[in-house]
Amino acid sequence: MFNDVFNEFAKNKDVAGPGKAGQPLQSERGDASNQTERRGWAIQPVDATGCPQGAERIDFFPKEIEAEHAKLANFLHDNVNNGVYRAGFATRQRPYEIACRRLFEALDELEERLSKSRYLFGNRIVEADWRFFCTLVRFDVVYHGHFKCNLRRIIDYPNLQEYLMDLYQEPGIADTVNFDHIKRHYYMTHTEINPTRIVPIGPAIDLTKLHGREKYS
Repeated sequence: MFNDVFNEFAKNKDVAGPGKAGQPLQSERGDASNQTERRGWAIQPVDATGCPQGAERIDFFPKEIEAEHAKLANFLHDNVNNGVYRAGFATRQRPYEIACRRLFEALDELEERLSKSRYLFGNRIVEADWRFFCTLVRFDVVYHGHFKCNLRRIIDYPNLQEYLMDLYQEPGIADTVNFDHIKRHYYMTHTEINPTRIVPIGPAIDLTKLHGREKYS
């Protein structure tokens, strides 16, 4: 099952520190430049790891959409996954504004795309969906405030919010997400951005509500 594969990967890749799987898919470690430049490879081993005995193998890289999938994955990496870091670690106004506007232009485009299908490529979940999930699940909790990516929240995008809830409700995924861990990491380790190391008590996030994405199936 996907839950077995996902958690096996999380444990093997030290996603949230030794013995933890509290941060979904991607490692939070490394300096700002590493965090910006290394986002592309972190998710790749998910499909390459050996499945636990008896687990169903899931193809996150379907051959029939290989070229289009790679194009979208690169788009996500450049504009969304890296976009929040370019905005968050910018030290001058102009680069911050450029990165932030590119990020929200990409989110607007993805909101439109997800108004027509349940996932990024129809009715099946592929690598690009989990790549996108990694940023979406952190967005309202840390990127909106901590990284100043505050033109809109994900909850302000109807399709993106429901899509995030849909992925979060996949079996086993909620177990890999710990919002308290996420907030403490960002707000307590990026002292150049948050020198006081004060961790906000909000926002209140509930991804367990009905999402209605089945209408696209």
